[in-house]
Amino acid sequence: MQGLLKDWRRTNYANECTSEIAGSDITVMGWVHEIRDFGGIMFVILRDVTGRVQITAPSKKVEAEILEELRNLRKESVVAIKGTAQEAPKAPNGVEILPKEVKILNLANQPLPMDPTEKVKAGIDTRLDSRFLDIRKENVSAIFKIKGQMFHTIRDFFYDNGFYEIN
Repeated sequence: MQGLLKDWRRTNYANECTSEIAGSDITVMGWVHEIRDFGGIMFVILRDVTGRVQITAPSKKVEAEILEELRNLRKESVVAIKGTAQEAPKAPNGVEILPKEVKILNLANQPLPMDPTEKVKAGIDTRLDSRFLDIRKENVSAIFKIKGQMFHTIRDFFYDNGFYEIN
């Protein structure tokens, strides 16, 4: 994988893609959350551990090969995208990225065993069998984030008061 990403380095997480970076060339990486193709313009919502960012590809501003790569994406594929950030009030965080390069790091198998966007609900058996997808949902990952912060706070308290952790 190191050789695959030799010239690729994430410059921004999704939550860092705000109007303050408009005009900058950035690289974002994450899972394809949503794809909308309206012919003359494509929208790809990219999700990482911090949130979502919108990739906007108008056919008049983006090379045909980039559009073709975006059309080949599938939900939950892992991608790296280099592009220019620009202000867009309707986009998540008020910024969208015009892609200049797309690198597919892992193409997701289709059909997915469950829908991580929760447009189609899954039963508990499916959720447990496909836990790797289930933990990508915001409400499920929020539980792990809260639990992790809670343990961190408790550990800090004990360490600050001279306790040792023994396993």
